[in-house]
Amino acid sequence: MADLVVDVVVIGGGPAGMSAALVLGRARRSVIVVDAEQPRNRVVHESHGFLTRDGVSPTELRAIARAQIAAYPSVRFERDTVTELTGENGAFTAQTRQGRTIRSRKVLFATGKQDVLPAIDGLAAVYGRSAFVCPYCDGWELRDWPQARQLARNNVALYEGAIARIDHVDAQVSAVRLDDGTQVSCTGLFVALADVQSTGLPEQLGCRMTPAGSVHVADPGETS
Repeated sequence: MADLVVDVVVIGGGPAGMSAALVLGRARRSVIVVDAEQPRNRVVHESHGFLTRDGVSPTELRAIARAQIAAYPSVRFERDTVTELTGENGAFTAQTRQGRTIRSRKVLFATGKQDVLPAIDGLAAVYGRSAFVCPYCDGWELRDWPQARQLARNNVALYEGAIARIDHVDAQVSAVRLDDGTQVSCTGLFVALADVQSTGLPEQLGCRMTPAGSVHVADPGETS
């Protein structure tokens, strides 16, 4: 398989990666976006908070972006995963799972993070349907439901026991069961999740990382 040589390889094809590809394409740079098509928001049915695209599915949002980027012939997409990255500024080499070798002058990380669900029975089944992470993204869908009315009256109950199971019907939460047997009826959840880097490539290349596990960048967005 012949080597691919470009100005920039963008690793990750979500909104950040595609935004970068659009700008670079308009600047007439040759770009390859390598994307495994496993976005962090793949579990949700609608994306919210993007002006002019509020309520579209993540799949539709990506399709619209791909269609617009297609106007710039110097940008191409590869459904693949970068498994190894070596080199230095001006001369990078990326190896992919499908056996491609991509050489580029610059590398742009747009890999984001992946959510780590706690090991609670039933949570995976409702995550993205009636259990969410971000109240700004999905709180509107749970407006005026029982827990919202309780908050309005400042009558908020606090349960400090460990969660044993999430009861649900067709991915709709019905109750949270604690390990002491307590059952808390509800119709939606917001969950505080851990998150991890989607790839170890920045560390493999020698990038400095923050204590929280993100890639450390300077003011212009450059890594170390």
